[in-house]
Amino acid sequence: MRKMKRIISLWLAVILVITGVDLPFGILEIQAAANVKRYTVLVLDTSDTAEFTYNNETIYTADTALSDVKSAAGKFIRDISATGGDNYVAVISYKDYATTVSGFSKEYSSLINKINNLSASSTTRDISSGLELANSMLNHADSENVIKNVVLFSTGMTNEGDYNYDGYYDGNVVGNAWHRNDTNVHLYAYANHTLEEADLLKDQGINLYSIGLFKTMANMPQEGKNIAEFFKMTASDIATSEDYFYPVYSVDDLEFTFGEVADDILSSVKEITFTYSGDSTAKCYYSDNYFAKSAYNYNPSLATMSLSFAMSAFGSSDGGQTDYTNKSSNARALLKEMGFADENIAVNDWFTKKPTTDSIGVIIGNKPVKVKDEEYTLIAVAVRGGGYEQEWASNFTIGTSGQHQGFNTAKNNVLSYLKQYISKQGISGQVKIWVTGYSRAAATANLVSGELDKGIALGNDISYQRKDVYGYCFETPAGALSEEVNGDSKYDNIFNIINQSDPVPYVAPAAMGFGRYGIDRYLPSAESEPEDYADLKKKMLAIYQAMPTTEKYVVDDFQMKKISVDNLTWNAVGFLKDGLIVNDTKHNYSQGVFLSDYVTILSKKFIVNRENYVDRYQNEIREICSVVFGCTDEQSGRLTDSIVSQVKSEWYKFVGAYIWNTGINPWGTEEKALKIVSGWLRKALQDAGITDYNELVIDYAGVKLSDLMLALVSNHPNYFTTAVLNGEGLGAAHYPELCYAWLASMDSNYVGTTANRLNNGGFRIIRINCEVDVKVFDAEQNKIASIINEQSDETGSYIAGVDNNGQKYVVLPVDETFYVEMTAREKDSVNYSINEYSALAGEYTRNINYFNIEMEKGEVVEGVLPAYDKAELEKDTPEGSDADYRLYDADGNTINSDSDLSGDDARNAYFTVEALVSDEKAGTVIGGGIYQYGQFAKLQAIPEEEYVFEGWYRKGILLSKEEDYRIQILSDESITAKFVKKRTPKVVKLSKTKYVYDLIGLKEVGPGRQDLLQGIKKGIWAIDAEGEIHDLQLPSVFMLEKYEGDIFKYGHTLYVSGAVSDKLLNFLRMQKEVTELVVQDFTKIFALPETFYAFLKRGGKINVLKQSRLLAVCINPQSPAGYCLHSDQLKAALEESLRIPVYDVRRMGN
Repeated sequence: MRKMKRIISLWLAVILVITGVDLPFGILEIQAAANVKRYTVLVLDTSDTAEFTYNNETIYTADTALSDVKSAAGKFIRDISATGGDNYVAVISYKDYATTVSGFSKEYSSLINKINNLSASSTTRDISSGLELANSMLNHADSENVIKNVVLFSTGMTNEGDYNYDGYYDGNVVGNAWHRNDTNVHLYAYANHTLEEADLLKDQGINLYSIGLFKTMANMPQEGKNIAEFFKMTASDIATSEDYFYPVYSVDDLEFTFGEVADDILSSVKEITFTYSGDSTAKCYYSDNYFAKSAYNYNPSLATMSLSFAMSAFGSSDGGQTDYTNKSSNARALLKEMGFADENIAVNDWFTKKPTTDSIGVIIGNKPVKVKDEEYTLIAVAVRGGGYEQEWASNFTIGTSGQHQGFNTAKNNVLSYLKQYISKQGISGQVKIWVTGYSRAAATANLVSGELDKGIALGNDISYQRKDVYGYCFETPAGALSEEVNGDSKYDNIFNIINQSDPVPYVAPAAMGFGRYGIDRYLPSAESEPEDYADLKKKMLAIYQAMPTTEKYVVDDFQMKKISVDNLTWNAVGFLKDGLIVNDTKHNYSQGVFLSDYVTILSKKFIVNRENYVDRYQNEIREICSVVFGCTDEQSGRLTDSIVSQVKSEWYKFVGAYIWNTGINPWGTEEKALKIVSGWLRKALQDAGITDYNELVIDYAGVKLSDLMLALVSNHPNYFTTAVLNGEGLGAAHYPELCYAWLASMDSNYVGTTANRLNNGGFRIIRINCEVDVKVFDAEQNKIASIINEQSDETGSYIAGVDNNGQKYVVLPVDETFYVEMTAREKDSVNYSINEYSALAGEYTRNINYFNIEMEKGEVVEGVLPAYDKAELEKDTPEGSDADYRLYDADGNTINSDSDLSGDDARNAYFTVEALVSDEKAGTVIGGGIYQYGQFAKLQAIPEEEYVFEGWYRKGILLSKEEDYRIQILSDESITAKFVKKRTPKVVKLSKTKYVYDLIGLKEVGPGRQDLLQGIKKGIWAIDAEGEIHDLQLPSVFMLEKYEGDIFKYGHTLYVSGAVSDKLLNFLRMQKEVTELVVQDFTKIFALPETFYAFLKRGGKINVLKQSRLLAVCINPQSPAGYCLHSDQLKAALEESLRIPVYDVRRMGN
């Protein structure tokens, strides 16, 4: 079995989110992409001279650059013609408007002739028109497996066409006073529109090169220096990134610069097949040119190549689990394919020996590269990120201070070996360093890259700059200290690629002070890209599912769960599994939003701080890891199957141990309840044939972790149950192949030109409480989500629903503006909140609340949620955004927020709800836990058989008599559910009377069904969705056990002409879908009251052909047993319960 370790136990799955264990990998084979075509549009400035006036005098005239443009463009085309291949070039000229000189062509000599025939004219120029025309041409070109480029020649000056004063530049920008004399439009307004057109190109993944022709501005006098500076700024901002901007100051540099651009566009990549995790193979694409640009610019192709290198560095299958001398063979083979000589490739000792709990494997190679005529040595470093057995234990070793202890130890070992390697290889001079890793190895690579950015010495003769350190880390756990790394741009050459649905990157939590060096970039998700997610996922799955051994993609099958008190059934053995835990079909969180929410709760409530974790759990987890992950792959498979089987079949028992307290639950004491979980591990070890462990130590560790697990169940049990029962999807999100497929779908080597759709991981949740309907619209006023009558519209792509606390919510991305409309269904006080999630901070960093907005029925309140600004989208918002949220009443007046918390104030705005019971044997409660300020908590009281619920109390004051009670959380709360013993036998009598009353009151079916069914006197019949009836050939319910047909063949509405028994109702109650029964009248029901009510609680319905009318109830307080009840009390109790007249037969004559 070549698969990597899976999730091995439930409580370890919870701990890993908090502390850093890796999740399972799949074994997939990646297919190669088709050959790629290149389409390049040259956008050439053919404007004439430009005059600049200051104080009404001409101070400077800028010459046309057309002759230089012709020369350089000709060189570019000649370079392309020399390379061969599918390279198509089109030419556009622009001045005051843009025109097509030539469509896409491979007739290079003809293109050069057309360029040479261009002439200069017009003293104004409209760059945006040239970019817009280029976009149109590229959109009409092939779309499959192509790379698209635009090369713009400009002075950075644009003073024609559309303009916009609300954009990148404002009245504070350098040169802001300069304007066009005849239109009086400021030049920065024209530039704003140009940058908008440039963004349209960049958003599609089109490479936009900007050649700045600044020679023409070289002699600008002092009065015009500021506008010349602004032109340079504009030309730079137009480009895809700093590395795509080429400033030219002299004619001698022009052809050389354009030659560099041609080399970059035409740079060749080598297709390589690499091996990882045994004999699985995949395709990658390597080029030395990846290292020609600054490391501070994210390179999608280098990202996919880096992940390929990291995957090749997983321990290979060579030698099995006895001979470790050749475990680096896959990475060594890939390095050689990339041009690294075998003698320059080396591994540390731990890559040749059996891993231990604190070891680390690393492979390094070096080769010479040339960048812009400068010689460098490229040093490639990959940390082993899979197949490392007992090293798992190091993931859990966080320590009490400093960087994550396990990752820090690994970092120091890698750096120590890197220095030894450089010395032994005799490397000197300028170096470029490429560092990569996946999962645990990513955390190590991240810390190594961070240390390199600090400028640590690698040798006396070694020199490097930060722009030459390329750190690419994948599904990276946090191991650095957030106070050291967050907001420090010097680390922005380190990129962490993260799937928001993967639990591993959430460790260790930011709430404990951990962070990552560099820039976190998140893969597309339903919360970040709702409009485009389906299309983006489709492209990803085309790669992922084409892999021969791919398992089913299940990450988006995530489903919230809840404990259903209504569907709960108790017997002498335990709870019926189908009744206790059900899908929360109204609660539509994605896996990513769920993890973001739950990890915050976990870190604040349970782990609290590092000292607490180390003291209570660290050693026990390490002990379990050393046993479980030190076994063979075959044993690991058997152990995993056993754990999964036990958890799925017995999870309801563990949840039941919480819900029904240990004094009365079927498993006796709390110690026995804890040993349910500890027993799962012991049995799994036995099933796997693992014997090399200390039984007492494992038992002790299991009980300790089970204790934490029980605490997790008792606080937010629905969340913990959701995590457990979605274990497959949580694990699948960490497959390296999934990360690979996402990156490949955004890499031109695999799919041609495509947009880089990585994002900062942030999102917003709006929550609305009370009796209102909600609609949300985008900036174009398209409705994108709605919640009507507490039911979300599931046809949309945005995440919306109603959570287990009864709060309506919509999840919104941060890069667009939205409008929310709330309409009151009844007169009510409405509460509205906005919560901003910062992935960088790992929690919610802004919390805005509007409390008790009084609304009349039909009244509408409207809110505005602006998009984040450009800087916030780039850097994330660990202190909250500056978005100006607005709320307006029905008359358009502004409603001010009651609270607006950000930064630490928002991070600390969590409160504990302590839900207590007056008597543990009388009942239990659900709903306690940690809640954000302003949210609502739903408390549920569950009385035992001999008790009734009296009310919720705070410090002796009655709050509510409802068993389900919602309370807004504004501070810590301690609320007690009071239960009292059921009263005298009259209560029993009342319950029987109430049962008969409910039977008599069963609702009548409509006239159509009456006419259809009235004549049927025998058997059980089905009624389909169209109202047609079907004879099931089932004479009576007593023949049900011998019936071989499908009773639900026509649907779940049945007509029973005869008696309805306990057996029938119990049978129907156990079905997945609820059933509607139709009977002749109430006298046909012979079921016990508890069976009848259990069927109704399950969602079942019973209707009658003819309803009976109950006019009154007569009582006789005198019992045949000899006791006499109090007539007035009995009469009053019945009238209160039944709401009809009640008469004492002994007094009717009075």
